[in-house]
Formats: sequence, C-alpha cells, structure tokens
Amino acid sequence: MKCNINDKGVECLNEINAVQQYIEKAWENFVLCEFNEGMKYFEKIVVGLSGIINCMENINNEFKLNIDFNSILDILQKIENCMVIKDYVYGADLLKYEIGELLIQWKVIIKK
Repeated sequence: MKCNINDKGVECLNEINAVQQYIEKAWENFVLCEFNEGMKYFEKIVVGLSGIINCMENINNEFKLNIDFNSILDILQKIENCMVIKDYVYGADLLKYEIGELLIQWKVIIKK
C-alpha cells in the first residue's frame, strides 16, 4: 500500500518538532557555556536531521516538490567547522537561526 503525503508528512512533522526542541535546548546550553550538556542535544539533532532529510527527500521525490537540499548541507558544513574549532556559540546560532528557519519552511511545505 502506498503512503500518501499526509502519512509521510506526519512522520516528518513529528521529527521536525523533536529536533526543534533539541535545537532550542542545545542553543540555551551553548550560550550559557554549558558545552557538555549542549553536545548531548547536538548528537540528537544530528540523528534527527538525518531522518528529516531522508523523509523530506522521499516526499520530494514522490511528489516532485523541487526542495533544494544544498542549503541545509552548506549550513551543516559550517556547523561542523564550528564544532571542530570549538566555536559552540556560533554553531548554536547556526542551528537555531539557519537550520531552525529551514525546518519551519519545511513544515509549511508539508502542511500544504
């Protein structure tokens, strides 16, 4: 049986909502210089984003939505660089304001 966009959309929305909560918690911890605690959320964010990207790719391919994934990949590379040089606050800002905004846009796409 073929899933419709609503079934896939609900799955993606649930994952997006969870990652948005993790992003908020990670951002709070990184800004407060609680880096160890922030990294615990960061790991959950990475795993969640992987699932979201896969889910969105499936929706994109099935329903020909023309979602551009290059922007999230570019942002993730910047975040990776931040983690390497231990600039956690800038990495947290990228998560909250760049990835977070992109997740909001994806939620709008799913709800259409």
